[in-house]
Amino acid sequence: MFAFYTKNLKRLALCGLLLVVAAVAFAQENALVPGTTVTGTLDAETRAQVYTFNGAQGQVVSFVLTGETGLQLVLLLTDPSGQQLLQYADTEPSGPDTTPETTLPVSGTYFVTVFVLAGSELTEGTFQLALVTEGGPAPETTAATPAPGRAVFVQPTQVITTSGLQIALTWNTTADMNLQVRDPNGETLFWDSRATSNGGTFDFDVNGLCQVTTAQAPTERATWPAGGLATGSYEVLVFYRQSCDNSTTPVPFTVNINFNGQALPPVEGSLTPPVSGQDSVFITSFDVATDGAAAGPAGVYDLTTLPASLDELRANAQPITLAVPVNGAIVNEQPFQTYAFNATEGQFVTATMTATAGNLDTLLILLDPNGNRVDFNDDVVFGNTNSEIRDRRLQATGTYTLIASRYGKEIGGTEGNYILTVVLGESASVPQSVTDLGLPQGAIEVSMVWNTAADMQLLVRDPSGASVYDDITSIPSGGQLIAAGNVGCRPSPTPVPVSYIYWPDGLARVGTYEVEVWYQSECGQTAPVEFTLTIEVNGRMVFSDNANPRQGNRYVTNFTVNPDGSVSAGQGGIIGGSELIDYFGELPTAPALIAGQPVTGEITPANAYDVYVFDGTAGDVVTIGMTQISGTLDTKLFLIAPSGLQVAENDDVVLGEDTNSVISSFELPQDGRYVVIATRYGIQFGGTVGQYRLLLSPLN
Repeated sequence: MFAFYTKNLKRLALCGLLLVVAAVAFAQENALVPGTTVTGTLDAETRAQVYTFNGAQGQVVSFVLTGETGLQLVLLLTDPSGQQLLQYADTEPSGPDTTPETTLPVSGTYFVTVFVLAGSELTEGTFQLALVTEGGPAPETTAATPAPGRAVFVQPTQVITTSGLQIALTWNTTADMNLQVRDPNGETLFWDSRATSNGGTFDFDVNGLCQVTTAQAPTERATWPAGGLATGSYEVLVFYRQSCDNSTTPVPFTVNINFNGQALPPVEGSLTPPVSGQDSVFITSFDVATDGAAAGPAGVYDLTTLPASLDELRANAQPITLAVPVNGAIVNEQPFQTYAFNATEGQFVTATMTATAGNLDTLLILLDPNGNRVDFNDDVVFGNTNSEIRDRRLQATGTYTLIASRYGKEIGGTEGNYILTVVLGESASVPQSVTDLGLPQGAIEVSMVWNTAADMQLLVRDPSGASVYDDITSIPSGGQLIAAGNVGCRPSPTPVPVSYIYWPDGLARVGTYEVEVWYQSECGQTAPVEFTLTIEVNGRMVFSDNANPRQGNRYVTNFTVNPDGSVSAGQGGIIGGSELIDYFGELPTAPALIAGQPVTGEITPANAYDVYVFDGTAGDVVTIGMTQISGTLDTKLFLIAPSGLQVAENDDVVLGEDTNSVISSFELPQDGRYVVIATRYGIQFGGTVGQYRLLLSPLN
């Protein structure tokens, strides 16, 4: 008989939900205790009763519901996020009914709503309700005692709405603007996440990727339907992704928020087009409670600013015990907390901030004893919103201040509990043989040690394309070679050979740096070589690797200093030929080269090579040239025969003088389709980028 009513339960449930808006405010007073029966009354003024209980993840619960004779009821069970878990209709007009068992998905506060079934003989009366748990009573949820003056995070509950929640972003140009909304439980709506588990939906990606554009009031929307909605803080982000008409002027926009028929004051702002490596984002928030919604602060987000004055940050700093985790909470009323620890020059610090509840998107900022910002981290890795400052070398002795906050800081909207751990120690990444030399410290430090008398050349190329190595020991950007072990097979003055290139403080230019290790000579010894390469930027270890090259091998890696001061490191490895390039998937769509007609392309961090094809005949003599036309690109060419074998390659026209590439006057060995791979020195490990021109000479 229950199955007969199932198809109508959504309609019936909605009818009942519309009646319980006022009742939710009293849910916390109507707590269910396992094994204890409560009595409720439904009448013209109280059309629904809402109860709560604290449940544990994996716990199995059911309910015994008994209405007076003729009173048929509906019971709804929802989880802490407002997701409906159980819909039960009491189809018998008398006697107790036991609901099916339900396994609780998470720990937290659950809601039980009881109202009259449409068509019931009675529309008013009393009922009894009992919670049954498997394995004993449900555990009580207790909040950790915060430090004096520290915030307490309240877990999201839910409110029943009659018209749901709507957020709309509207602007007036063809720019690709993106709306993103984070709910109190950490679920997100945006163009690439169009639904949440509690009914939220994202409408349409307007002007997305500049494919189809309109300037006629483009609007993006995120909505939650009528029914259960999570209480707590919602964060709204507006991203300026790209200009679709090459405009550089700011784009004004409006964010309209409507909660359960209540329109909040419109939020107006503007954003400028983003620059390379740095988002252009506007943030606002609003708080949903059982009695309505309230708007939060708003503004353009600047990651580099501090959330308060230095005096305020230091005055409220709580001493933290090293290696002992502490609990904290970030809420709208307290968007940051500060901690203090003592350290000495040369030590390395690792600080880890992990969210444990709510929708908190963490942020860590480290200040030195003079109040200078020395490091920060928003996301450990892309897709993980916890934060970690790892192996940051400290350059002064004294008291350091660590700011635990959230993305957006004071204008952000995420809230929740976190665990913070701070550890001090010596770095295990920098070889002791390097630190023992007392080499000058700077903004960029690249060091290499190895285990034999072999001549191993260390080279670093800066974002302008200038290289510093043993033949050019200083370059205009500030790079200097300070140590070069075993150069020219001359014995190193140190027990372990060390090569070291650095840029003094303040000279970490924005852009991509390329690092190369070249095994030049065995120097009369045949013992296997193993080297350790480490890269530090602004005192932070960003790369460390070991390798075992053979004579003549070249190892390449790269790292990028971003405009916001963050650093991203690329992969590293020994470079080879075309056999290491997985180009086969591009062959079906590879453009054809026409003799005498140049084509242009671009090598970027995300595009290390391009593939072209042409048809040739055995005996034809061809010349293929690849010329840099912008950026730092150090070109490289491969030619693959119809057999699939590489038959020619070129890196530099003239070694050391011209980094363009030419495969000159090459006689084709067979008939068929040839493949040309236009790439860069280092290929997937390289760091040079820029546009190029590619020309196939007339066949003869």
